Amino acid sequence: SSRRAASSASASPVASARAVTVVGWKPACGRARVPVPTVAAVYPGFNVDQWYVLFAPAGTPTSIVGRLHAEAVAALQHPDVKGWMQRENSEPVGSAPAEAAAFLAAEVEKYAKIVKLSGAKPD
Repeated sequence: SSRRAASSASASPVASARAVTVVGWKPACGRARVPVPTVAAVYPGFNVDQWYVLFAPAGTPTSIVGRLHAEAVAALQHPDVKGWMQRENSEPVGSAPAEAAAFLAAEVEKYAKIVKLSGAKPD
């Protein structure tokens, strides 16, 4: 899927940070708590997900990023973490650093287009 596409970890659009992993992802059309149609059901193609990304400072050695990633993935397997994520209707992901960077770059591109189309300007 596009949220797991491979890319270089240095491709993070956040200049002062390096993506370590996509920790969790909540699909916009996920398990709703109330039986109300999603916006995507009314407007096909509409997609706004909620996600969490773990970052390390830019320039963090690859070995450290790898260790942080491994520990984050292990934490995602803990029953308390899994339970919390289920209660939040979220899915644990634990993507590789390159996948997290690609995901983040795609999200920035998506929202940049939306902002440009809206004509919004910073104050």
